[in-house]
Amino acid sequence: MSNEIQKAVEKGIITEQQAEQLLAEMQNNSDSSQEKTATDASSPSLTNAPEDTIDSSEEPLKFIRSFGDIFITIGILFMTITLMIMSFPSVIYIAIIAGYILLSEWLVRKRKLVLPGMMLLTSILWFILTILPYSNKSSTTIGSIYSWGFNASGMLQSASNTAVWAFSACAITGFLYFLRYRLPFSMMAIAFNIGAAFLTWLKPENYSLTLWIMGITTFTIAMVFDSRDPRRQTYLADAGFWLHLLAAPALTHGFLFYLSSNTNLAAQSIQFIALIVYGLLILVALLVDRRAILLASVIYFFFMLSNVVSVGVSFSYINLFLLIGISIVLLGGFWYSLRNTLFGWLANTPIGKWIPPFQLH
Repeated sequence: MSNEIQKAVEKGIITEQQAEQLLAEMQNNSDSSQEKTATDASSPSLTNAPEDTIDSSEEPLKFIRSFGDIFITIGILFMTITLMIMSFPSVIYIAIIAGYILLSEWLVRKRKLVLPGMMLLTSILWFILTILPYSNKSSTTIGSIYSWGFNASGMLQSASNTAVWAFSACAITGFLYFLRYRLPFSMMAIAFNIGAAFLTWLKPENYSLTLWIMGITTFTIAMVFDSRDPRRQTYLADAGFWLHLLAAPALTHGFLFYLSSNTNLAAQSIQFIALIVYGLLILVALLVDRRAILLASVIYFFFMLSNVVSVGVSFSYINLFLLIGISIVLLGGFWYSLRNTLFGWLANTPIGKWIPPFQLH
């Protein structure tokens, strides 16, 4: 944030949210100017390229501003891994968390660095899980948390009441972090830990259905954020991005978990149903203009189909993966053309007011 805008916020002339909106608008204008300059200096073939090739309204990634952000994030990651490998008493971890909060004050609140803030928050939540182990084991390790993330049955069997408190503490921490720093990634951390606490406490027999409901709930909340900022100029839309990134795997995981547990379905049937669901996800992603939905779902499809489905990866599954890969390339090249063709007629309807605008010509 520039010194002039920061002083205006401190004097109460404008609010912090207004300052963020102003900065976002300034950044958009700067990006447009830079893109125009680059286009003017390029060859005629690029100047006359189709809209999807040089579109300035592509879904932005606002959490990386420069390589410096990545550089700092890598440093924080090395610190966190080192501290996790070492064994400390709980009181030392509390001091470490306090140190990471001080780093957040410097890097996130003062310097407005988003990617390092994401790493700092993740590290803080990790240390909280270390102090309050998620299971009845005496300690929480990197390996155990990783295993938990991809082993639902293991979580439900080993989780204790301590897990509910641990995940609840992480959710509260994420909420406080959001209030303090307005870090959009915090919303994903909040939703994930609330869901983990809920699943740990409930221990549902129908795990896939419960995960489906949680995924739909997360998606609905994400759409609320998106609808409040359809042009995606503030942190509200960024928060919606991270919630979409969480909702998609939850829906996909619940669906494929149900398929893998249904022994009456043949491999061909699983592939056919998976393609139908994948097609529906494409339509939803195009409608709300969120590639994050499709990307997260595809990654989870690859993981689940190769590790959870009991029939394993056969030649037919390789064909399925190839088909999905080709469709992603085509979608990337003709995203807005497809979106306008399929859903452009919604532009002048009430639905059009709640989703990003269409580029009709």
